[in-house]
Amino acid sequence: MGSRLGASYGAFGFECQTLGVPAQRALRVAASEFDMSQKRPDRHQRSSAPSRSRGNHKLAQLCALAERTLALTLGECANPILNALCVESVTPAPDASRLLVSVVYDDPTPTEVSEIYHALTTARGLLRRALASELNRKRTPELIFTVSLE
Repeated sequence: MGSRLGASYGAFGFECQTLGVPAQRALRVAASEFDMSQKRPDRHQRSSAPSRSRGNHKLAQLCALAERTLALTLGECANPILNALCVESVTPAPDASRLLVSVVYDDPTPTEVSEIYHALTTARGLLRRALASELNRKRTPELIFTVSLE
């Protein structure tokens, strides 16, 4: 009678199995033998192994998508100065709310850097709108430009 499983009705009104006395003793013995000094490592604790954090991965994804979108948008512009620009890199400056876009002017006709900055400044709204249509974010990042002549 002690080792048999019996049926009883729990607090919720459905049938559940109850353990007999010898099985309960065995569970108590097994629980007492368990060493509580061996704790699981804290899952929020940083390990010593280098790993790519989730935030940096998402930031790199954002910059890659912005680079691709801005390069396509600049290529579709009617302004010949903007058509001659190639997006070299997009980096966060200092975080995802502002992006530093490095462009290279790749055209043999001489153009002043101030003209290039003026063209980029006037097209900033168009570029941010194109970026906003590609990003799934609440706020579109600000764009800051650096120009290098080649």
